[in-house]
Amino acid sequence: MPLEQPKAKHILCPLGPEMRNDRALAYAIALANMLRVPLTLAHVYEEPSFAAGTGPPLETTTSHNDREAARKELELCAERITPSVEGELHAKFLAISDRQVADAIVDYAEALDGPVIVMATHARRGMKRLLLGSVTEAVLRRSSAPVLAIPPAQV
Repeated sequence: MPLEQPKAKHILCPLGPEMRNDRALAYAIALANMLRVPLTLAHVYEEPSFAAGTGPPLETTTSHNDREAARKELELCAERITPSVEGELHAKFLAISDRQVADAIVDYAEALDGPVIVMATHARRGMKRLLLGSVTEAVLRRSSAPVLAIPPAQV
């Protein structure tokens, strides 16, 4: 019995706060171009919030400015790579305050048709990884979509 061929229909590339995951972007662009499928850049912005029981998050000028700066950064990133993308390119800004970044990525991926997630890793080890956690690792564990984890370039 032959194996069923996977049908990737969309590439999702989540970007971190610095939006400079150039290796992950390069792989996402190459994969989208090769498969002739749409590419979506996604940035999950964590809204500032208060500790549990101290009230709802407040909209402040600073938080509004931070959110708009992050949104603009995503738009600039999309503009920067547009010449390299042969097909459709989308930029999705996801603002969250009540859940984990990995959950937002997985939920968004599940809403797409046939996604492949391409994301960067930071290659943290030991205590740093234990303390900081890993969004990529959480996405790998929770997503039913294939995930391509791109490590940083070796120096």
